[in-house]
Amino acid sequence: MLTLILMLVVFILGYIAIAMEGPLKVDKAASALFLGVILWVIYIYGLPGVLNLGDSPSWAEFQKSQMLSEFKTKYPAAGLLDQMKYFIISSEVVDHLGTLSQILFFLLGAMTIVETVDQHEGFRVITDRRKFTVVGVLKKVDIPTILFYLGILSAVAALE
Repeated sequence: MLTLILMLVVFILGYIAIAMEGPLKVDKAASALFLGVILWVIYIYGLPGVLNLGDSPSWAEFQKSQMLSEFKTKYPAAGLLDQMKYFIISSEVVDHLGTLSQILFFLLGAMTIVETVDQHEGFRVITDRRKFTVVGVLKKVDIPTILFYLGILSAVAALE
């Protein structure tokens, strides 16, 4: 339980560091990467306290899996802590890296498409129709046009 509280405190401090990018003069990406690394380190060092709470369905599944029995066969002297570390390294980190990779590859493709359309002035229809000026605050916003494009984007997103 102490590990979870520590992780929560570190997350809140990291979130504040990301939000205070300007005054701290630290890039958001650097703060986020540092926060992620620190949270994983706390998680790994506090494994027994986190996984023994019984809140992890993936840990419960792993305990019944073929991977754990193969690990026990390969390393018969391995204790519960070694099993937990193997679970984190072989299962959790790989799953999270896979999910993160999917998101990054999708964003790279989407950013490439948007940049290509922008280079060929494909967004001119939108930029010519906008009716707002930025002087501190948006003054005149063409709400129907924005709602129309949001509807199209949500319909495209629903197709996936």
